[in-house]
Amino acid sequence: MNRKKIGYIGIIGLMVIILIPFGQSATTRHLNVGEYVYINLNVQEGDVIRGDYRTYNSPFIVGIGWNYLGHVETPTNFYTEGWFEIEILSDSGTIVIILMNGDYSYMRNGYIEYTITNPKAEAREREELMRTIIIGVVVVAIISVSVITGFIVYSKKKNRRIEELEQKVSEAPKNLYCTNCGAEKIDLTHAYCTTCGSKSVGA
Repeated sequence: MNRKKIGYIGIIGLMVIILIPFGQSATTRHLNVGEYVYINLNVQEGDVIRGDYRTYNSPFIVGIGWNYLGHVETPTNFYTEGWFEIEILSDSGTIVIILMNGDYSYMRNGYIEYTITNPKAEAREREELMRTIIIGVVVVAIISVSVITGFIVYSKKKNRRIEELEQKVSEAPKNLYCTNCGAEKIDLTHAYCTTCGSKSVGA
């Protein structure tokens, strides 16, 4: 896979992260009469929670309530489908949203499909994720540049050493002999004369 394709994939991935809201998938539960669904959300002041719901397979009346920082709103009877909003006016904490099968009159059981969203919290999560991605990209870029720079410096030093060694070899005397016994010392890897053991060598 070439760099161009990798770049396109990265751009598409970032667009998906930015454009697709978090937590939008609907959840389905079967509820008998009097049974509850509890949804826990972390919220901050100014958040507005929106819920959409519908019931099917013996539709029943839905009761909605919530508990936030000790303040309890008792379940209110709504319809078999609809929507609601809860505005957080102060403080930060965890809100517990309650969806109940409140159809005591007809004792109907069935399924409830619901989606609970907090757009401001989702925006905060996207921003945090983007910051994490950007920091990760910067860190990877810095490490990559450091590694590449280190490799280039190492390669230059290695090439310089090779050039110096080649120059020394080219400048070394071609015919060496022992100044002690006169024997030729052809092998440059020997530090001493192979005939008499003397270290005195000349051209």
